[in-house]
Amino acid sequence: MEYVSRVPRPPLDGLIDDLYYLEGTPPYARLTLPPMPAALLIVNIGAPFRIRAGTDIETAEYADGCVVTMPTRALEFGYPLRTWSVGVHFRPWGLAPFLPMPAAELCDRPVTVEQVWGRPAIAELRDRLATADGPHEMLTLLEEELMRRLCETAGLGLVRHTSSVIAATSGAVAIGDLSVAAGVSGTHLAQRFKELIGVTPKRLARTYRFAATVFAIDPAEPIDWGDLAGGAGYFDQAHFGHEFRAFTGLTPTRYVEVRRRFLREHPGHALDGFVADENDQPGPLFDWLSSGDVPLDESGELKVSQTSYDYTRAYWDQIGVTIVGRHVFDLTDGWDGKPPSGIDNVVVVSHRPMPGGWDPEAPFHFVDGVEAVDKAQELAGDRLIEVAAGDVGGQMLAAGLIDEVRMDVVPVVFGSGKRYFGSVHAQHPLKSPLMDGVLPIAAWRRLPPRGGVPHQPGQAVVRDLR
Repeated sequence: MEYVSRVPRPPLDGLIDDLYYLEGTPPYARLTLPPMPAALLIVNIGAPFRIRAGTDIETAEYADGCVVTMPTRALEFGYPLRTWSVGVHFRPWGLAPFLPMPAAELCDRPVTVEQVWGRPAIAELRDRLATADGPHEMLTLLEEELMRRLCETAGLGLVRHTSSVIAATSGAVAIGDLSVAAGVSGTHLAQRFKELIGVTPKRLARTYRFAATVFAIDPAEPIDWGDLAGGAGYFDQAHFGHEFRAFTGLTPTRYVEVRRRFLREHPGHALDGFVADENDQPGPLFDWLSSGDVPLDESGELKVSQTSYDYTRAYWDQIGVTIVGRHVFDLTDGWDGKPPSGIDNVVVVSHRPMPGGWDPEAPFHFVDGVEAVDKAQELAGDRLIEVAAGDVGGQMLAAGLIDEVRMDVVPVVFGSGKRYFGSVHAQHPLKSPLMDGVLPIAAWRRLPPRGGVPHQPGQAVVRDLR
């Protein structure tokens, strides 16, 4: 996927967070977005996409793009195999100067761009975008179109100022005080908000509060729900739980359970090669496993796109044994005695015995040193042996025991943290199985020893399991 984003010039920057360009194969087939304090415009150049604006509404197809005012319910986007579009992330009030109708008429009703700007105008814009010379020229054309359509909007100053106060307090503000401070009645303020944003000030405040609360949740740390709810301005924990379900369809505890499962089992690594931060927390490296609707395992908690499922499940099904270090085993609490990814056996490299109280029938084998490889080969038969990234994976790479390296690359830079190959410092050349030189995807094979070839039965593969 290629994504290019930029902030527009004044006065558009007071209405718009950014303009963006998107082209390529999406990492997920579907994406569910809970209500957030923003509006959206997409001008589509590629294949049509779909939107479902609620469980009680049929999915609709959008060929020329869509216009979405600030929603009050979750939206499910369905993407084609390849997508090509430009778009605008508006601030809650920012779409109003470009609409010929009150925003309330479009609330929770995504419409095509043709329905807003007319067929001839959007057809001409799409043609110009399709023949533009790259992303930056396309964004310039989009910005020029917005500047041409920008018009004076009655009440925009009032709504913009009041919304900014709500945003600055993350929704924790008395709505009555806002109308008093603005010198207008509560009815007048609510009417202006519905005309220009599509929702009332109270609803906007609820959305800002929910967004701030979700972003404050760290699933890797213990959570005091009472403190979180109180700090966000909810009346009590029950009020918070009700709001959370209304916005996401999940209870708060269920949401965190799913996120923690990601943290235990399915990491990727950052662009700069780290699999966790200095405190062994993977941060945003697992989000792709919550971005689809295809269950990845029997639990049904991990849901990915069909493309991700086809790639990941096919690989997991080849694995017979996973080798991990004692540090990873302790960090994950031994995956509660159930090997990750549905794998049959786990070999733990450790000079210490199994923990006290550990179920001896659990398919975990505690072996010291290089004997771990012998044990793994015995258990794997002709299936793959997977080795956890980090120190153990790095040591086996340096010893010439690794045949293939597989990486899931996440678009984030950590800057520092736990390295993919642990403390290995020497160079170990890797050869692409696809081409010489630069590799377009993250899959590398270790060069075999001089005169040798990689083993096929019981092949050892490095993957991070933190």
